[in-house]
Amino acid sequence: MGMTSETWKQYADAEILSRVRARLIEPEEKAKWDALITERHYLGNAHLVGRQLRYVAELDGRWVALLGWNVAAYHLKAREEWIGWTIEQRLRRRKFIVQNSRYLLLVNRGEYPNLASRVLALCTGRLSQDWEASFGYPVVAVESFVDPQRFSGSCYRAAGWERLGRTQGYRRHQRDFYQGDSSPKELWMRALEPKAREWLSSERLPESMRRDEDEAQYCSFTVKQHRPLWERLNGLHDVRRAQGRRHRLASTLTICALATLCGARGTRAIADFAGNYSAGIPRRDAC
Repeated sequence: MGMTSETWKQYADAEILSRVRARLIEPEEKAKWDALITERHYLGNAHLVGRQLRYVAELDGRWVALLGWNVAAYHLKAREEWIGWTIEQRLRRRKFIVQNSRYLLLVNRGEYPNLASRVLALCTGRLSQDWEASFGYPVVAVESFVDPQRFSGSCYRAAGWERLGRTQGYRRHQRDFYQGDSSPKELWMRALEPKAREWLSSERLPESMRRDEDEAQYCSFTVKQHRPLWERLNGLHDVRRAQGRRHRLASTLTICALATLCGARGTRAIADFAGNYSAGIPRRDAC
């Protein structure tokens, strides 16, 4: 049983915890919120992705914690297994999951032993309502990543979250482009609705959520049904002059196509993408 119930009232610091409040920041407070996160959070930045909400927890008017929430990760193997949904369901319903991407305590460690869990419970208790008021649809589950080299995740466990395992060790580098990370994170999740997992994996969502589903845009064909892009492009006639030609046309066009699909816009961005092209990926020619 986590701090989602009234168990916090049994703690030695219950009187203090009863005075803690969590609220959305005001627009004029964003600069202060961002500055504190940038200065004191180990990631060193306050960048949130997509739709987002920022909270502050206060104790008698004093800022004691900051939390940032944004859209969920595109794909997490452990999460998909936990929910049990199909690819199409994930694409249509991922919006109903929100990620706690920033969490910062502004008090000294040990000053208020149960503050972190209390703040999480207060925040998740109002998150769905705030999200729906801001963006027009509710939240039924939340996720977060914890660096095990820095934190134990005990505050998430005490607040009713479930540890699902470790990530494969990739982090976002650019839009839809990921790099290897030497520090895999632990994935924690919590259902905000008792039937959240059942709803997300069901054939039909409840009527109140059905109208907010996204369109599922994905390729339904298997890899075996497609010839590799490089092979198709390799059949093109190369009209370039031999002088100064350094790379095969198929290799050049393949990299340009991949860069564009990953969000590169313009020749400079494509060149940057090519420069980051992993040497470990097998290549058909010495391009």
